[in-house]
Amino acid sequence: GDIEWVREELHRWIFGNVWAKFDRIKKRPDKIPKMFTGYQCTPRVISQALARCGITPKNLAAKVPLWGPKEVHELVAHFLRIRFPILIALNKADGAGAEERAERVRRKFPNEPVEEMCAQYEWRIRKLVRASELEAHPRGSALPPNPNPTTNHTPKPNPNPNPNSNRLDAAFKRLKGTGVHKVINRAIALKAPLLVYPVANLDTCVSLNAPPPPPSPPVMRDCLVMKPGSTVEDVYLALKRQPLSLLEGDYVRAECRCVDWGQEMGNKSEGEGEGEGESKAIL
Repeated sequence: GDIEWVREELHRWIFGNVWAKFDRIKKRPDKIPKMFTGYQCTPRVISQALARCGITPKNLAAKVPLWGPKEVHELVAHFLRIRFPILIALNKADGAGAEERAERVRRKFPNEPVEEMCAQYEWRIRKLVRASELEAHPRGSALPPNPNPTTNHTPKPNPNPNPNSNRLDAAFKRLKGTGVHKVINRAIALKAPLLVYPVANLDTCVSLNAPPPPPSPPVMRDCLVMKPGSTVEDVYLALKRQPLSLLEGDYVRAECRCVDWGQEMGNKSEGEGEGEGESKAIL
């Protein structure tokens, strides 16, 4: 119910804004991308939504004036999928009937990603890791006991000393972990980060402030993980801050090579990287 309500409310809100001005858009079809700029997205997101509707820069002027409510609804639906993806995270995977519940949700929402998790088990593991009774594991799966070398303390091999241990252990085995890390990774994949490699030269890709040879200066030494939709100015400000401190002074201009689609950009307010689940590496 909540998932449907959120999606419908967003759709009605954006459709209403676009449809209210659509008579003017029909006279100036090139203005339709500007109807979506208020939702904190880059022009690339709008272009992707239009492309899914069969609209390209070449046929925009001919096709958009022929649109009615149906086509605008379709455009808004595609825009929402790209700009506001939804991941359904089902907690309490250790509960009775959890598998059946997950299957019902998947059947009801076949177009939405669905992941199960057990936050209680993850919380117990984090406590034991902090107490040095379990060894940290990046994927939250098999965590062997880790004795504290400074004491004679014997670690607890089972992170669930309670009557519900069997149920939690069964969920852990079924999910091959707690599921929490998988939920986080899946959510990040839906809005993949923008990978930025600051360099001093686009041809050689020598890193900023790299020491002179010998030895050979490092190439693409630093990588900034930026939010989707970040601008060149956002990157500039990040490079000025600690711990990098690679730049100082005021922003003047920047050149960029977008590895995935080969575009160049130097505008202070322009940004790229709003993808459909793929990271966009930018030099």
